[in-house]
Amino acid sequence: MVMEKAHVIGIDPGRRKYGIAVMTATGRPVLRRVVPVESFDSVFSHLLREYRPQVVVVGDRTSAEQCLEQLQNLIRVVDYPVQIETVSEHRSSEEGRRRYLIEHRKGWRRLVPLGLQWPKEPYDDYVAEVLVLRYLQEDTASEDM
Repeated sequence: MVMEKAHVIGIDPGRRKYGIAVMTATGRPVLRRVVPVESFDSVFSHLLREYRPQVVVVGDRTSAEQCLEQLQNLIRVVDYPVQIETVSEHRSSEEGRRRYLIEHRKGWRRLVPLGLQWPKEPYDDYVAEVLVLRYLQEDTASEDM
């Protein structure tokens, strides 16, 4: 069994909470979490030390500038240089919502069309996962050229 060691952390920044997803470089989810903005520094510092990502991917819309500034400071404090990339968030919330609903489809929810369902909890972590997958697709596409 081959151990996947390369990780990518995705962040969906928001005004009150951040969605975070840690994924392997092949796109396999390792961890998902939604954290309040106030807790982001400690959570991210811990994830940076634990997973040693090659890249941190950040959505380019709501609170992106604030998040990027926070990341630069944290990376300096933790003293772990990591590449930071921004990715388009266009329709990522819809994709994240769909991924969440598919994964949590149990019982009667399997009978109701996804478009008529709404998540019971925040799904920003699934949006962060979508951002990582977009980055990995772009990265693969640029390598193929």
